Amino acid sequence: MDAELETWQLAAELSGHQGAARSVAAFHGPADGPADYYVVTGGNDLAARLWLIPKTGAEGDGTGLVGVQICESFDHEGPVTAVAALAPGALPEVPLGFVSGSQDGVVRAFDGSGQTVRMLVGHGGGVISLDWLTGGPAPRLVSGSWDGTARVWDVASGACLATLEGFQNGVTVCALPGGALALAATGAKGEPGATPPYTGCVVQVWAPDASGGFAPAGEVFQHSGPVRGLCPAPGGAGFVSCANDSTVVCRTMDGTPLKTLKHPLSAEGFESFVLACAAVGEQVVSGDEAGNLLVWGEGNFAGAEHPEQAVVHPSAIWKLAGTPQRDVVSACADGKVRIFTRRPLAALPEDAQRAFQAAAEAIAEQAAKALRKAAAPSAAQISNYPLWDTRYGTPGTGNGQIKVWNKDGTLIAASWDANAGSWIEQGEVTGISDGGVVNGVAYDHVYPIEVDGEGGVVHKLEIGHNDGANPFISAQKFLDDHMLPQHHLNQVAEYIMQRAGQAPNVIGGAAAAPNANPSPNPNANPNAAPALKHLP
Repeated sequence: MDAELETWQLAAELSGHQGAARSVAAFHGPADGPADYYVVTGGNDLAARLWLIPKTGAEGDGTGLVGVQICESFDHEGPVTAVAALAPGALPEVPLGFVSGSQDGVVRAFDGSGQTVRMLVGHGGGVISLDWLTGGPAPRLVSGSWDGTARVWDVASGACLATLEGFQNGVTVCALPGGALALAATGAKGEPGATPPYTGCVVQVWAPDASGGFAPAGEVFQHSGPVRGLCPAPGGAGFVSCANDSTVVCRTMDGTPLKTLKHPLSAEGFESFVLACAAVGEQVVSGDEAGNLLVWGEGNFAGAEHPEQAVVHPSAIWKLAGTPQRDVVSACADGKVRIFTRRPLAALPEDAQRAFQAAAEAIAEQAAKALRKAAAPSAAQISNYPLWDTRYGTPGTGNGQIKVWNKDGTLIAASWDANAGSWIEQGEVTGISDGGVVNGVAYDHVYPIEVDGEGGVVHKLEIGHNDGANPFISAQKFLDDHMLPQHHLNQVAEYIMQRAGQAPNVIGGAAAAPNANPSPNPNANPNAAPALKHLP
């Protein structure tokens, strides 16, 4: 057998989902079957799909892996946000199958043809995580939900054996040795101005108790942002959590942090949303909203800061999984499910590797350019500011007052020197726009909006709108992008029209004094905090 490749290489792309691929798992099939392993995926298109990766000999033939879709199901009534294998022995009459959880709150068990063979009903919110407890007479399925609970199920009877409560919003589950469970929560938004801005973003281990249920077994540990993923640590030495605070935390079996690894900040300078983590061999992989799949190894666990490898994807990575062959599978917001390998003859040829990397890097650069463009003031915005040549007839109102001027088509900041009776130029203002980038597209304006989600969680989203665009078209695109009810259309359009009449904030090396600059709306305060629309 050839030595492993030093870096992870693309082995296959599985195309089938018509929306974002939200969940993924990989598992062995029957020993006498045709599969090297199986991959099960779920997506925003309400579909659960089962893929067969055929046996190709010890290492393959050097042309990559082949993924064959063998079944699909649209039985769920919401995005499929959690999947797992059907554990051997859970349903003896089903030798090959899988389980899935959806935003419809239902957990389903399927056979290998995609037929529902069990429905587990009880959650009051979307299901976002699944794992198996394999000790005992029969495997038990554990599900985590936006209703703030985890539930333990006997799949054969459909009975809920235990409900673990006390969490805020989305719960992620991870089975540990000895029948224990690691549980984590997304938490909820805290009071305005609170630090950290979220509460209840906890990680805690629960252990079996004498009554046959589960009870907290130790300390509650915190992330500073919603916890999005859990996975066993390499070698079974503990477990790993990841969160919207840019971090991947390696922990002992009781949850005590051992090492914190950090994703880079987003292009806008915010904490990264690390949405997924998985253990593969002696490494941990993690994926974020910017599409960065980072690989962490022994050096990182010993103190090295930078990841061993970064594999850039074209869009957000929703979920990651390791495979029985120690490959990595990613579920991506572009609808693709990708397999990466370190097996030399399982990787795609070099030209395919270069094409994937070039495409992903081009999209990243396009988004970066769009962000830079969106931050720059437009000619129309610049024209709203007073001409620098008129400064002699416009004295300041107090020493040190800052005012922004239009100097030959460029915005500059100047301060009033009361002793000299003149404005002193301070430098160029490069960012006055309230524009930005939404899903990789630059807009003249980006408006914040809050939408109530499952289990009381509030989602902070953004609406992109261009000058001269029909507000109803912008509102409809926002509803479509986020699969929101149509009855919100008028509310969102009216909010856009309200915001479009406000002046942009002045951002730059100097802070503008209140009402120091003209505004298209005479009643608007150009330095007011952005208004925020809330959709129930």
